[in-house]
Amino acid sequence: MFTIITLSFSSLLVSDITIQQAAPDTTIAFVSATNIGDILSKLETAGACDKICAAVCSEFNVDYASNAGSAFESLCDAMGISSEDFTSPSGYAGAALYPVIDFESGTVGLGGIAMIELEEKLYGELVNEMTEMSNSEPSFDSEIVSLVGRDVMMIQYEMPEVDMPVMNLDLEAFERSYVVYTDGFLIVGTEPDGIASALLALDGEVEPDMLETNEDYITLRDRCGGEGDVFAGILLTNLADTVMQMDDSSMAMMIMPSVKTLFGDFDGIAQTTMLSPSEDVFIDATYTVLMNDGRNGLMSIVGENTTQSPKPVFIGEDTLMYSQGVLDLNKLVPVLRDTIMGQPMLSMQMGPQMDMFEAGLTSFLAPLGRKYHIVSTGSMPFVMETVGTLLAIECNDEEAFSGTLSATLPAMGTTPTDFLGNQIYTIDLGAGIPIPMEMEMEYSIAVGGGYVFMGTQRNVENALRAIANPKDTLATDTTDLSLMLGSDDVSNLGYGDMGKSLAVQRAMQAATTEDMFKEMESFDPQMAEEMRNSFAEADDLNATIFEIFVAILGPTAWDLKTDEHGMTSRVIVMQSAK
Repeated sequence: MFTIITLSFSSLLVSDITIQQAAPDTTIAFVSATNIGDILSKLETAGACDKICAAVCSEFNVDYASNAGSAFESLCDAMGISSEDFTSPSGYAGAALYPVIDFESGTVGLGGIAMIELEEKLYGELVNEMTEMSNSEPSFDSEIVSLVGRDVMMIQYEMPEVDMPVMNLDLEAFERSYVVYTDGFLIVGTEPDGIASALLALDGEVEPDMLETNEDYITLRDRCGGEGDVFAGILLTNLADTVMQMDDSSMAMMIMPSVKTLFGDFDGIAQTTMLSPSEDVFIDATYTVLMNDGRNGLMSIVGENTTQSPKPVFIGEDTLMYSQGVLDLNKLVPVLRDTIMGQPMLSMQMGPQMDMFEAGLTSFLAPLGRKYHIVSTGSMPFVMETVGTLLAIECNDEEAFSGTLSATLPAMGTTPTDFLGNQIYTIDLGAGIPIPMEMEMEYSIAVGGGYVFMGTQRNVENALRAIANPKDTLATDTTDLSLMLGSDDVSNLGYGDMGKSLAVQRAMQAATTEDMFKEMESFDPQMAEEMRNSFAEADDLNATIFEIFVAILGPTAWDLKTDEHGMTSRVIVMQSAK
């Protein structure tokens, strides 16, 4: 069905405009899709479109499964659209969010603009009908205004008064919107300047100082290797500037330096996504973080690129996700010290104890190495006991770290248990949490085999068992990362089974929810039954979403590379075998 819709327009329009030409260089966030029709076609091939359409039909109480054609017609009728006139988006689409400064009042608002390339048969008429109908709608008024020689519909809304004493935010920016369909593009925005810039770009007159000229935008695009099918990002420098301008309390000015010192001075983040670049690959995405002044704060702890080691023996057949990487933990204490001492309030409170804090944390971290491994486990058919996590950090001095554990954890009420000659400390993180029902949140820690293990007790025990008896280890996962990723030195790499992970998560959610209802039945059966029925109704949508993701997402692999000005990650998702 969707094939007929998406492929009925074999001659796709070539975009004359992009959001990068219509949005200003002060843009906070943006998304740009090269060709919506091509994306829909790829989603259909992957089996997602029919499931999405079925889910929408379900919301309109239309039986999609019995007759897809008539169901689609019924769905169009329910939405007030003739199925004969319906055309799917076939070209470019983009959107952006940016600040709008009112220099007369000194206030700062938020502006937004979105555009999509659409067939005129339906959408041109739809805009005209909206223009005619808007005047009869009591909740808003509309009028036609002229922008760049074109008639644009301005819709005025009634916004409730909101008192925001600490924010210099112009709420009037949300009281109107502008809609125009011209030259094959439907353009919607919140303020006239954005619409005017888009219309000028359509005429071939791109204004200066637009998003496409922003240096951070250009750098992010280059770090992602291009725009791909979908390119999206957040210009964090622009976001920080906007927040500072909106803040009348000066809180942002006080907090922002400490946030940057702790987490790092980010200038932007972005991602490029390619859909179905090959027969076996569904998604090939690149994510990047830009830090013009260099990797600092906690981001400096992410280790430099290096050759990764073979998977350790404790990676078993119940592994859902696995990753390994390097961390420079020796940089953690200086980052925390700079953060605390750079903030006057924190410095006054913690400054006198700073030397003791540093000594204690340094002593704790000193025995640890740079290499770490992270594992999540689970099985299908679902068994709750197999669900767990494991963090393994290389340990250069097991005796020293064991001494630290034995000196600190028993004082917290934790008694160690012996396991294959190793001491396992288990801490109940859920103890003392004021909730109606008990919640097990046990976290175990142990030292052995050259590692510090932290995670669920079963996973810690299995890791110690595998190291003690490697020949008796269960069959290990044999996923070949080289099929999806190159062999260059990286800071982190990993893989996972997305379909199986989703199935385990959903089964765990169902089991946990059922346990909650059973616990509730012990003190209020009627309420338990009512909540059970309500949850079942709401869960229909979750089930549909789950089926969509399982249908399209297969095995996944990723890597992370660091550089002088940030980090870049590549993620590959294979086609689902289902």
